[in-house]
Amino acid sequence: MHVSRWSVARRAALGTLAGTLAWSHSPERASTSSLRTAPLNTGARIPALGFGTYLMTGDECRASVLAALRSGYRHIDTAQGYLNERQVADALEESGVPRGEVFLTSKLWCDSHGTEATRRAIRNTLRRLRTDYLDLFLIHAPDNQGETPEEIIELRRQSWLVMEEEHRKGTLRAIGVSNFEPRHIDQLLRAGRVTPAVNQIECHPYLQQRELTEYCSSKGIVVEAYGSVGADGLLADPVVGRVAASHRRSPAQVLLRHAVQRGQVALVKSSNPRRIRENARVFDFALSDEEMRALDALERGERTYWDNSDVV
Repeated sequence: MHVSRWSVARRAALGTLAGTLAWSHSPERASTSSLRTAPLNTGARIPALGFGTYLMTGDECRASVLAALRSGYRHIDTAQGYLNERQVADALEESGVPRGEVFLTSKLWCDSHGTEATRRAIRNTLRRLRTDYLDLFLIHAPDNQGETPEEIIELRRQSWLVMEEEHRKGTLRAIGVSNFEPRHIDQLLRAGRVTPAVNQIECHPYLQQRELTEYCSSKGIVVEAYGSVGADGLLADPVVGRVAASHRRSPAQVLLRHAVQRGQVALVKSSNPRRIRENARVFDFALSDEEMRALDALERGERTYWDNSDVV
């Protein structure tokens, strides 16, 4: 039964959980994420580097987001399923950074698909985040509590149409998806009138998802990459280490720069203030074509996080 499955899937996901952008491959002076943005299909711009809050709760989340904001990040990513929207709001208020200077993303959890459930979920997220709008709101994954393939697709369709309504009102300034395959996006395009602005997916040298990123690029959908730093084994990979040493950079910085040079928005998280500051410094150096090819050659087709590729 899907209800019990999602009570289990929520725990499992929280326990493990491209568009072509105008990036230059030359080093830039900017040392913080706030100084580089890329266009969305709405006309808005999204900061190139986002601070993620997956698996962060309580004071760890508040303190980490606060450290990120103080380090120059202006793109904060949360989700209903992360159970930390209130802590993100606390950090935003404590930081003193004006709301209009922060690109704030949240996501619709899988147990809230359907017309009324989505409306309620959006209201609740706005209340928890203490804001009257979101810069970006994503369907977190294509799966939901539907009992049949037809019900799953229909609930997803209903959610998207509600999100389109809220987008037209300005409550959701951009809408998109996460962990979606091309067929899932095609279903939304047939059902509604708005093309997703973003597809947030696991993407890194071990899992480059070239067909999916090419599809997104063809539709004008920005690919937002997660797992660039957290994917199993990547930070210790000897190829990554050699590239990092040649630039006197950390492996994390190299992996984030790789995502940026592939034309993606990159998400990164840490609870360590020093690493938070360090990870923001990905725009003042560049990887050579040879280094990019060496990292691209690490492709294994290996996932670390959530696999939704078999969802109808």
